[in-house]
Amino acid sequence: MEVSPNKLRALLIENGIKQIDIASSCGVSSACIAAVIAGRGRSLRIEQAIAESLGLSYETIWGEKPRVRKAA
Repeated sequence: MEVSPNKLRALLIENGIKQIDIASSCGVSSACIAAVIAGRGRSLRIEQAIAESLGLSYETIWGEKPRVRKAA
């Protein structure tokens, strides 16, 4: 993770973005968002939603995008 969980939480607060709003837009619980922010879970979709809500690139927050495996 390029940005620490504490810095990420601070950025959300500074920008008036609530985790529950990101959760609603992704159709998941706020606990899922909190887990991704804390680094206890990974979800490309949620990570992208967090980055977009902050107006930052995925790579700025999370580093290199994970490779997505394609179905055979």
